Amino acid sequence: QSIVMEVESYIRFYNYKRSHSGIDYLTPNEKYQQMQKVA
Repeated sequence: QSIVMEVESYIRFYNYKRSHSGIDYLTPNEKYQQMQKVA
């Protein structure tokens, strides 16, 4: 069960904390929120 928690923790980090150079150094969540405003 602890491995599941570790993977979930990394996914949260990847989507909400880690900036991505391919999307102008935003987090995936920030990019998603930005695109929701446009739509």
